[in-house]
Amino acid sequence: MEKERKIYRNVFFTLLMLISLCILLPQELFAVKTAVSNEGTTEGIMEGEGTIEGGGILEGSLEGITEGEGTPEGEGLFDPCNIGPCIEECDDVLGESHFEQDLAGFYKTWVGLNVDEMDLDENGMIDVVQAWLLDEVLRENTHEIHCCVKQVFRHNVESVRLYADEIQSAQPVIFLLINRQQFESVLTGLVTVGEKTTIDMLLGMIDELPIEVPMPDMEQFDLSMGMYLSKIGDADRDGVCNYGEYRWNLLNGYGIEGYKKSALNDKNVGNGGGCIWCGEGDPPEGEGIFEGIPEGIIEGTIEGEGIVEGEGILEGSLEGITEGEGTPEGEGLFDPCNIEPCISECDDVLGESHFEEDLRWLYEYVGERPDTADLDTNGVIDVVQAWLLDEVLRENTHEIHCCVKQVYRHNVESTRLYADEIQSVQPLVFLLLDRAKFEGVVSGLITVGEKTTIDMLLGMIDELPIEVPMPNMEQFDLSMARYLSKIGDADRDGVCNYGEYRWNLLNGYGIEGYKQSVLNTKNVGNGGGCVWCGEGEPPEGEGIFEGIPEGIIEGEGETPVYSSLTVILTPDEAVLNGAQWQIEGDENLYNSGDKVENLYAGIYKIFFTQPVGWSTSEYIQVEIGEKEDKIIEVNYWKSGGIVINIFPDEVVKLNAKWKIQGQEEWKESGKIAIFPIGFYEIVFSNIEGYVTPPQKRVYIPHASYISLDVSYQKVKPLDKDEKRNLALQIFSTYNSCDIDGDGVLIFSEIIQKYPQVTQEFFTEIDADMNQAISMGELENYIKELSTTTCGIIFGNCKKSFFP
Repeated sequence: MEKERKIYRNVFFTLLMLISLCILLPQELFAVKTAVSNEGTTEGIMEGEGTIEGGGILEGSLEGITEGEGTPEGEGLFDPCNIGPCIEECDDVLGESHFEQDLAGFYKTWVGLNVDEMDLDENGMIDVVQAWLLDEVLRENTHEIHCCVKQVFRHNVESVRLYADEIQSAQPVIFLLINRQQFESVLTGLVTVGEKTTIDMLLGMIDELPIEVPMPDMEQFDLSMGMYLSKIGDADRDGVCNYGEYRWNLLNGYGIEGYKKSALNDKNVGNGGGCIWCGEGDPPEGEGIFEGIPEGIIEGTIEGEGIVEGEGILEGSLEGITEGEGTPEGEGLFDPCNIEPCISECDDVLGESHFEEDLRWLYEYVGERPDTADLDTNGVIDVVQAWLLDEVLRENTHEIHCCVKQVYRHNVESTRLYADEIQSVQPLVFLLLDRAKFEGVVSGLITVGEKTTIDMLLGMIDELPIEVPMPNMEQFDLSMARYLSKIGDADRDGVCNYGEYRWNLLNGYGIEGYKQSVLNTKNVGNGGGCVWCGEGEPPEGEGIFEGIPEGIIEGEGETPVYSSLTVILTPDEAVLNGAQWQIEGDENLYNSGDKVENLYAGIYKIFFTQPVGWSTSEYIQVEIGEKEDKIIEVNYWKSGGIVINIFPDEVVKLNAKWKIQGQEEWKESGKIAIFPIGFYEIVFSNIEGYVTPPQKRVYIPHASYISLDVSYQKVKPLDKDEKRNLALQIFSTYNSCDIDGDGVLIFSEIIQKYPQVTQEFFTEIDADMNQAISMGELENYIKELSTTTCGIIFGNCKKSFFP
C-alpha cells in the first residue's frame, strides 16, 4: 500500500505555504474537522473526490455543491448560452461592494504587486477584472441583473460574517495578521461571483493545510450568481458568456477596457454574434459558433500562446543544476560504487551542525513523526540522513570529515544570504518561523545534496502563491552528495549508503545497525559488493548482491516468507477516524487487520498515527520469532488537547511551565498537549520573585481542545500589617495546609493555598531554621508582630492577639 504524500507538508516551506494560504483562509491551531458541523459539505474532500491534483486545484470538490445537492444553482446547472432573466425587485441602495479594491489590496500584501496580471485560479481571466464585474453590477441599478446579485450578495455578507466569527473564536490571532474586514469582503466576493475553479481551489487549499482548520459550511452561501458573474456566466444575457466577450476583446485589441464596455451591454455583442460555448464537455447541438473569431486563435490562446498555462511549475528545474551546468558535482555525475577519496585538510573545530535536531523540530511543528517520516520518498528516513551529516562533522576521524566540513561552512554562509533576501522581501516569514532553525534545515538539505529533496524544495518554492525569492542554486555546493546522499558512499567501502541502510533493516539490525556500519569501512553492511543505487541499469559487473538473497532488494525472485505481523487496532471508532500503524523503516501505513509478510525474526518498532480525538502510545517494540505469524492488539483511547498560555513573557523566559498533578513531565507555555478525556488538576512551576498561579481544575473534552491563560504576579515586599494578616490566615487554616498531616508546614504546602508567600517570609517564621513551620513558631511570629504594631500605634499598651 502506497502512503499518501501531500506536497504542502513535505519540507520546511510548509511554513511559508501557511503564510501564503492566508490569501484565502487563515489557519487554526488544533480545531477538529469532526468538531465542525459540516456534514455533507466536505464529504467529497474528505473521501477523495477533491484530492489535490496539479497544486491546489480541487477537481470535483464542488460537484455536490454546484450540481444540486441542497445548494443554490451554480455552474453546471445552467446553459451558458441561455441564461434565465433576473426577476427580483430590490431597494435603491448602491455601492455595497468594494471587492476589486480589497482583492487587489490582499494580493499586494500577500502575493505581489502585479495585481493587474494575476490569475491565481488559472481560469483564464484576470482575477481583479472578475471582481470588477461584481462591483459594477452593484453600484449601477440600471443593470438587468442588479437586484438578483444584490440580494445574494447581502445574504453572503452575513454568512461570511458568521464564518469569520467562527474563525475568531477558534484562532483569534488570525485577525491580528489579516484585516478581518478585508478578509470578509474578499470571501463574500468570491462566493457571490460563484466561480467554480476559485471555490474548488479555496476548499482544496483549506483541506490540504498541514494543520486543521474549520471548513466553511458551503450550504450557508448562495452560489447562484455564477450564472451571471462567473467565467461561463452571461452578465448581460446577450448569448455570449463573459469569457467569450473577454477573449474576443483581448484578441481584437480592445483589451480589458473593451471587455468592461461590452460585458454588461447586450447591444455590444463582443464576438460579433453567436454563443461561444464555455461549459464543460461538448456544446449542445447548434451551439459553439465562433462568429467573428478566427478559428485557431482562441485555441492557441487557451493552450498557451498568450495566456499563461501552468505558471510556477518547475518542470525539470534541477536538470542543469545536478547534471553539471555550472554547479558543483551532484548525483548522476558519480558512480555510487566507486567514490573518490576526500583530499581536503581542515581545522579541528567540531560539532558545527545540528541538522537532525532542527529537522526534528520542523517535522514536529508541522505534525509529522520525525522517527518515521520520509517526506522526499527516497526510501531513507529523513532524520537518519540528517544524522549522517551531523556525525561526520562531530567526529574528525572520518575520512570525509574535512571535505564535508568545508562544503557545509560554505552552504551555511550561502543560506544566511538567502535568508537575508527572504527577510527583505517577506519579513513576516521569520515572525512565524524560527530563522536559526530555518537556516539549519536548509544548510543541511543542501549539503546532503539529495536530488529528490532538492527537486522537491525548488518546485515547492516556485509553486508558492506568495512571492518568495527562488534560491540561486549556483551559490550552494552540492558536491557532498557523493558521500552523504542516498546513492553516496560515506565510508567508501563500495556499498552505497542506501545499500547499507536496506541491508541492516532487512536483516533485523535496524537503524542502529546502519549507524554502526555506514561510516565503518570494515563493516560492509551488505556482506560485500556494491549494491547499485544509481539510475537505470548498473554498469557491467556492478550490482553484485553478495550476502543478500536476490529478490529482497531488487525483487528479482521469490522472497522467502519468514514471519509476518498483523496489528488489530481498537476500538472501531478510532479506526474510522484514521488510526493506522507503521513499521520503522517502512514508509507504508497499514490499516487495522493488515498483515505484513516477509519479515525477518527480530525486534521491531511499531509506530501509530494519532488521529484527532484518539491516542495511543507513539510506538511499541514487538519481538517476532522465526516463521511466526505474530498478531497483536493495540487499544486507542479518547483524547483531547489543552493549551496553557503563561504570562508575562519574562516568566516564560525564566522557565515557567505547567504539568498535570501527579505526573513528572513539565509542559511549555503555548504548546498543545494531548491527554485522555477527563478532569485534571494543573499545577505550575515556582519562579523566584513571582507569585505562582493557584492550582487549576480543568476538563479536557473529546476531539477538541481547551485554552487556558494564567498569569504570574511579581512578588511585592510585604509590610508588617500584610505579614501579620497573612500569618493569621495561615494560622487559621493550619490543618488544611498540612497536606501530609505531619504537624508542620513546609514551603510547598503553604504556597498551594497561599501562593503570595515568599521564601523570605517563610524563613522569617521558621525560627529554628529546619525548613518547617510548627504551630508554635507561627503563634510566636504573630505575637511578636502584633505586640510591635501595638507599641507603634498605642505606645506601650499590652494589646496582643494571644493571652
